Amino acid sequence: MILVTGGTGFVGSHLVKRLASENLKVKCIVRRTSNIERLKQLGIETVIGDINDRKSLEMALEGVDRVIHLIGIIVERKSASFEIIHTQGTRNLVEACREAGVRQFIYISAIGARENARSRYHKTKWEAEQEVINSGIEYVIFRPSIMVGKGGEFITMLSKIVRDAPVVPVIGGDSRVQPIYVGNTVDCITKSLTDPEITNRIFEICGPQQITYREVFHTIMEVLGIKKPAVDIPIILMWLPAYFLEKILDKPPITTQQLIMLQEDNICDITEMQDAFNLELVNFREAVVYALMEENT
Repeated sequence: MILVTGGTGFVGSHLVKRLASENLKVKCIVRRTSNIERLKQLGIETVIGDINDRKSLEMALEGVDRVIHLIGIIVERKSASFEIIHTQGTRNLVEACREAGVRQFIYISAIGARENARSRYHKTKWEAEQEVINSGIEYVIFRPSIMVGKGGEFITMLSKIVRDAPVVPVIGGDSRVQPIYVGNTVDCITKSLTDPEITNRIFEICGPQQITYREVFHTIMEVLGIKKPAVDIPIILMWLPAYFLEKILDKPPITTQQLIMLQEDNICDITEMQDAFNLELVNFREAVVYALMEENT
């Protein structure tokens, strides 16, 4: 039995659909407020719980031998900081897995996770990785770049900006990203469930193209058939607005932590990934087409 955390989220919805299609026994831990209709349709078992509620984790892990941990946040809220969700939540889950005798733990981290990271997002992702690595449980850790696909907030948000803004604002336009299609991420996760050569390794996973944020916006405009001017906005001009937006909005459109992350590239060398997984990678434009086409179906 496989337990998936974050099964109703962006990556989780794609993953559980694949696992169900391969007739694997899957269980998802979900919050009381989660929409579980799709999980029911797929015949996936659900259990109410929270990664910061140890008793609910014990119940969720009954009969489970493998765990895929997808839960993460990119924007903090008052009750959900990076430290609470990434570090403490993963520590709780790892400890419960160890007590339950789980034999494999797969964790979705992020490109840029490291001990001395400037952003707390990357630092707490690294701390979560350490909990997994030091657990004594066989593990696989994936560090994806930005993921693109149906339900993904990245394309949804940027396509809305492109459609609605009279002029497209491009913040940190020279920063490079290497977006990976969510289906390729799922390919990696599913193969890691069965390939012993992949055990106890960290993989940086990215798409085939390194592009700037400016090129990201232009590609989305091209796919949508929209022509309008785009203006580069230096990151330095966004610090003060981001600071005040964080103070007044529960979910601000831009945060100071995101500005920190925009100051470094989100790219990787895909050689090791391809040696292990031999993926048929979807390029960024195709991924955007799939994402926007699927959004309308």
